[in-house]
Amino acid sequence: MDTRTDEHRYPAIESVLGAIAHWITKYREAHEARAELRQCDAEEVARVARELNVTSGELADLAAKKPEGAALLGRMLTALGIDPESPALKDPLMIRDLQRLCIGCDHKRRCAHELAAGTAAEHYGDFCPNAYTFDVVLGRRH
Repeated sequence: MDTRTDEHRYPAIESVLGAIAHWITKYREAHEARAELRQCDAEEVARVARELNVTSGELADLAAKKPEGAALLGRMLTALGIDPESPALKDPLMIRDLQRLCIGCDHKRRCAHELAAGTAAEHYGDFCPNAYTFDVVLGRRH
């Protein structure tokens, strides 16, 4: 009988287990964000919501989203050729609104795919909740 301690590797199983572990981590992060929000009194929640230009209910929804929810925003700006230092993007309310819409977006998978394929600039209008604002910044709408 072979008593060596060689470990057998099963990449497919490791990949599935890794994905499950990642999902659990993200679930815990969202749960913690909701718990932190629940620790605030109604007045504090309302103040934060006003600062973000959202309702208290929308703030709770945003708290439940992944922390890196707006990570695709910078990549989309680059794909569209929008300079993040553009004067149009100096308005903090506009930036917050772009981030809020990106965080709440249900099309992240398509967005990531379009960005990876280099087709985001062609198709963002079909799925991106920030399309109108991007068009204004690009001078396509007034």
